[in-house]
Amino acid sequence: MLDIMRRSASKWWLKALLLTVALSFIVGFGILGSVDRDDPNRYAAKVGSTIITHTEFQKALENQILALKEKFGDALTDEDIKTLNIRNSVLNEEINRVLTIEEARRLNVPITDEEIRDMIKTIPYFNKDGQFNFEQYKNVLKNNRLTEAGFEALIRNDIMIQKLNLIVKDSAKVMDEDIVMLAKLNGMTVEEYNALLPEEKETMAMSALMQKRMNVYDNFINELRGKTEIVINEEYKK
Repeated sequence: MLDIMRRSASKWWLKALLLTVALSFIVGFGILGSVDRDDPNRYAAKVGSTIITHTEFQKALENQILALKEKFGDALTDEDIKTLNIRNSVLNEEINRVLTIEEARRLNVPITDEEIRDMIKTIPYFNKDGQFNFEQYKNVLKNNRLTEAGFEALIRNDIMIQKLNLIVKDSAKVMDEDIVMLAKLNGMTVEEYNALLPEEKETMAMSALMQKRMNVYDNFINELRGKTEIVINEEYKK
């Protein structure tokens, strides 16, 4: 894993992910708030020695619902939200988040202060007249009861998650037989890779790589979950 990290460290996507992290981290103004720690006994889940509190779960749930409503508008109903089982999905994402952060720390995924600064500068709520403004940054954090150190720690965690996510997925490799198998699944009559046309090879290779990357990451998460004690509060399994 560390060898893959070193080979991948200078890839363009490690810079491009900064904007992705910024957009995923803050869905709308005001979501930075409500990070106060509540009663640790009122937990949503325990992941090893880490507790996901009610407040953390509830804020993540609100963020996800808001993001869905911004994307689908009035087409998304409360019944849709229930049918999609958003609560369970969000809780599992929070569990995976904890596991990924812990694994990134264990692997010493490198995060520089410059990366954190660059990512913070992409967040529009800290800009004034189109430019990052330090006073604006301090005021937004103060209004949301966050310290600079605390917020930057959250940013560091998000960058670690995204880096490890991309590093793991980048380890996926597609073989000729994978492309042939996918071609068959798509109804093509083919037994050998070289029987495919060049454009077919390219299309199938891209699709196979996307699937392989997803499978590799799913296996990675499942492995982390399998070796960690996870306790979910029955109240949050609804």
